[in-house]
Amino acid sequence: MSGPITKAHQCRGSVGKRERRKAAKDPLYIKALHDLPCPCCGSRNVIVHHILAGRHTRGVPVDGGQRSHVRDDRCAIPLCDPTHRYGHDVYGSVEVWLSDEYGIDAVALAVALRMAYRLGEPMADVIADFRMGRAA
Repeated sequence: MSGPITKAHQCRGSVGKRERRKAAKDPLYIKALHDLPCPCCGSRNVIVHHILAGRHTRGVPVDGGQRSHVRDDRCAIPLCDPTHRYGHDVYGSVEVWLSDEYGIDAVALAVALRMAYRLGEPMADVIADFRMGRAA
């Protein structure tokens, strides 16, 4: 694969055009996400939103053009149910709505959470940084 490594590649790994991949499952990581607050409202009653490989955000596919519907646990974020439903049902895309309404880049949040998890750093600090607009 050529070109720069994007946030989406960091989140889900590189995939060649003809490769089929299976969703990476990580139940311990998903459990850790359930213990975090919603980055939008701070609610502790969260579900996990999977950012789909191939999901288009602002007309730009996050995976270089492939449109698979792989729910990869490595690319997921915690959201309260009302935020999650509103993003899907009213706005049509959770990722675009989070960006427009809260200034949160969902892919960047997923990458930062996964990195903190892998490094053993507090994932709640990542959520706090995104809530305060301090995320890189």
